Amino acid sequence: MNISSKSYDALSYLLPFTYGGPGDNNEVLTRTLNILGKRADFEAGKPPKERLGGVLAVQIFDIKNPERSNGASITIGNPGFDLPKKALLAHEKIRRLELNRNDEHGPAHWLASESANPAKDQYGGAVVGILEDSTQMYIAYSGAPTVVDEALCIALTKDFDLEIPKELYQGKWFKRLVATMNANRSSMGDISAHINEIDYDLVDKRP
Repeated sequence: MNISSKSYDALSYLLPFTYGGPGDNNEVLTRTLNILGKRADFEAGKPPKERLGGVLAVQIFDIKNPERSNGASITIGNPGFDLPKKALLAHEKIRRLELNRNDEHGPAHWLASESANPAKDQYGGAVVGILEDSTQMYIAYSGAPTVVDEALCIALTKDFDLEIPKELYQGKWFKRLVATMNANRSSMGDISAHINEIDYDLVDKRP
């Protein structure tokens, strides 16, 4: 997605993920995140939990012209009674990451996980990328284990043409998410039955 003006609209980035939007990615995302969430539960020694959805939030922050900044959020799947909490957590991740990213006296964070503190309900699951010149774009998701939330946000930086450190694409959960997403988009059928057959070292080869 190439943008050549400052008339950014965060909602326009989220439209492809609504039902009926281009590519109808909402259902694919819901299914992918549920599968990976169960795998994360298993690896953490927890009973696999069914996850029906969450909240995806985007904020565009213009450093030179803050009045042009804007944000938006949508539901992915059907988070049900968890919707208010998921929305609150997604926007908290963005706010905290923005503060740590632009703190003149501290490190310029790229991920919410760098400042996570579960004891205070502060979790990973957000990333900031450079959109254009002095404009930052924050992406946050809340609805899966935090390692999966953050992997999704990193994956979306590619769809949104954001600049982030290349090493963020080397994470295990990012590679797993890409492989599972690709399999879900195929005619593979019930991906859950093939979860152990997925090559998690696959990376996104799209131009």
